[in-house]
Amino acid sequence: MRAHERGRAPPSRHGAANDTNEAHYAKHDTDDVGEALMQVPGTARQEDSYDHVGEGGSAVEDCDRQRKADGAKDSASPDDDGEDDADESKNSEVQEAGDAATRSARDGSEGECRVRVDPPQIWHGDWDAWNTYFEGYCRRSLQVLPIQDTQNHVERNRRIKMSKKGMLGDIELFPEKLDPYMRVYICTHGWKPRKSRAQGKRPRQHIRSTGCKFRFVVQWQHTEAGWKLRVMSGGHYFHNHEISTDAYNTYPCSRGVSDPMVEARVEGMLDAGAKRSKIYQYLVEHDQNVIMSDVDNMVSSRQSAITTTNDHDATAAEVARFNAADAENVSTVTENESGTVGVISLSTAHMRRMFSRFPEVLLVDSSHKTNR
Repeated sequence: MRAHERGRAPPSRHGAANDTNEAHYAKHDTDDVGEALMQVPGTARQEDSYDHVGEGGSAVEDCDRQRKADGAKDSASPDDDGEDDADESKNSEVQEAGDAATRSARDGSEGECRVRVDPPQIWHGDWDAWNTYFEGYCRRSLQVLPIQDTQNHVERNRRIKMSKKGMLGDIELFPEKLDPYMRVYICTHGWKPRKSRAQGKRPRQHIRSTGCKFRFVVQWQHTEAGWKLRVMSGGHYFHNHEISTDAYNTYPCSRGVSDPMVEARVEGMLDAGAKRSKIYQYLVEHDQNVIMSDVDNMVSSRQSAITTTNDHDATAAEVARFNAADAENVSTVTENESGTVGVISLSTAHMRRMFSRFPEVLLVDSSHKTNR
């Protein structure tokens, strides 16, 4: 027993001093962790995150008690590994508490996107002046604001007549020449989703609606100077999505051919019957903000413009050339009840000879919208 005691080193003052220094450093490190956590946005009080470490005091006091208990165990047992294990477990608890507080603060700081834009000018002369201003306002603020609802003069006057003053005839009705009375503008991402009849086999990949609450009302008001348009108070000028140049360039209203020289060149390519892929490649090479569907719309608009033009003179000249090409060619023009041309029948000499030889064969060809 004496040999065993003689082999152990007696406790010294330096050991107690070391314990005090270690406790001081532990407290200093814990304070640093607390100060770092206080810097996280959304963290109101970080001291509460350490309550589960010790019921009777702070984490530093619990560490001191644990170290004193480990020192008492060392006097009875020569094994020094217990102290290291206790220190590691206690440090891990403090570290886990700090990590949990950091995660809660980060989650609290993350919320719904909220972007505020400047409201439009309040007073305007008429709808023409408002439309001119509104177009520039949307372009400057990088917004797409469709009309959600409109109230015309008929509905406005009906509501006026149903009111108490309207029944008494003490209120002026809204003039018809100023129609419409009111318009409601919302964000393009604020449309309510419609009930889909699809079965989900081919779901849509691009959905614009984000539930944006942006909204304001423009309506007429009778002032001392007369009727004027006013942007009413109570509008909601916040978006829940990104407002940027890149996002605005993706909307159809911001796409198109902006260079007149490039537009003239595209018109020539359409007249020559160029492929759509070639037209799209040419526009992209000249820095035009277009996609392939824009080129498809250009081609469709061009074809519709060609078919809707007045070609009566060209048709009459073509029929005259057909009759002059062969004496046996026959053309018949049939008019309807209104006096306009309804049907033009063309029979070539070869068709007449074949029909005279094979009269039992009848061929009827009816085409729709192919005269382009």
